[in-house]
Amino acid sequence: QGQYDLKTNQYKAGLAAYEENVRKNPDDANANYYLGRFYMAENQPAAGIRYLERSAQLNPSDADTYFWTGVAYSQLKQPTLERKSYIKALSLDNQHLQARTYLAHNQFEKGEYKAALENYDRVLSVQPDNPDALYNRTLILQQLDQKPQEKRALKQYLAFYPSGAFAILAVNRLNEMGDFEYRNY
Repeated sequence: QGQYDLKTNQYKAGLAAYEENVRKNPDDANANYYLGRFYMAENQPAAGIRYLERSAQLNPSDADTYFWTGVAYSQLKQPTLERKSYIKALSLDNQHLQARTYLAHNQFEKGEYKAALENYDRVLSVQPDNPDALYNRTLILQQLDQKPQEKRALKQYLAFYPSGAFAILAVNRLNEMGDFEYRNY
């Protein structure tokens, strides 16, 4: 029911139901997980983190719980704890694409470009059309002053996403680099 309520944006109903579930059974990992998720959906990460952490204590083998705990830490501006959560999620499920993508975002924000690039590449090896990984690779390659690789990355992004705000930025960057294969109209 929790997943359905999240997908259908029934956050208040889910929040009420899972508050009741946790009140009745505070040691239910699933109820704590969904209560934390509903607080997150209601933009209350400070309330949600408590339940996500509790869920992780009760069910320490669930990668999704650690992923969402990391997201909550991100919203609370705690990047060190955020990173630890994504790493824990990946230690449980090395193929958790969301955790790997968000770990790469965290590394990118910290200026750890090579580590972020490696994680984005790993995401793309499984999901070649991941828009965040595709676009952020171009920004990293620009920071690393790797123009030929950056051009290829921009074109790779545009092959999947030829329109939209980031496509306009990608085309502008290609044009700045003297490549006019793509034009904004």
